[in-house]
Amino acid sequence: MSFTDFSPAGGVLGGVGAHGTVRLWDLSGNQVRTFETGASSTTSVAFSPDGRSVAIAANDSSIRLWDTTTGQASAVLDAVGGPVFAVAFSTDGHVLASASADGAVRIWDVLTAQLIGVPLTGHVSQVTSVAFSPDGNRLASASADHTVRIWDWRTGYAIDGPFIGHNESVAAVAFSPDGHRLATIDIVGVVIEWDAATGRPIRVTDTGLEGRVASVAFSPDGKTIRATGNQDSTLRLKELKA
Repeated sequence: MSFTDFSPAGGVLGGVGAHGTVRLWDLSGNQVRTFETGASSTTSVAFSPDGRSVAIAANDSSIRLWDTTTGQASAVLDAVGGPVFAVAFSTDGHVLASASADGAVRIWDVLTAQLIGVPLTGHVSQVTSVAFSPDGNRLASASADHTVRIWDWRTGYAIDGPFIGHNESVAAVAFSPDGHRLATIDIVGVVIEWDAATGRPIRVTDTGLEGRVASVAFSPDGKTIRATGNQDSTLRLKELKA
């Protein structure tokens, strides 16, 4: 099981695992909801800003939207482009971004379950992570090609990038609360903090995390960066000064 996202209220943790099962847990370790997607395996889960929906990405090129209260599926998005490795809601919850094996990022209207515009292309390997900026205007993408890019998702044009600094596949990307910085982590646990406007690395840190690197995020006050890794079915957390 790989734990990949907290609900906005902070009280529920979503985890994806084998056999297409997604489980939600409270912070006391009690399982509160299980979703059986029908896919052979799931790769990522993201909560909507209001916590009422989860988007679940799977290796069958689909994204499923579920109601967290009822446990019922509300939509299935045919993402194409191969397995979907990550999903992220916009800050208003109206838009969903997906990261695919074909190196493209796709943007979805959550209400209609339809694609918006054309895929965002530029990465030369699979996209592994996506994150909207706090103001909702920009989208960051990380890739197995070792780079990070920032997009104007409405126009489909790259605003900045590629950001070059990692020597391995980048596993996750996150904006700081003020939108001025990015944090990325690669598959060997190296975290880079970037100036989001210039692409200049601010700080490079080897977290020492082993196993599968799962996520990276800024604390709500932007003063620390939290990185997680999954080793021996145990979630490990590292906190770094930002």
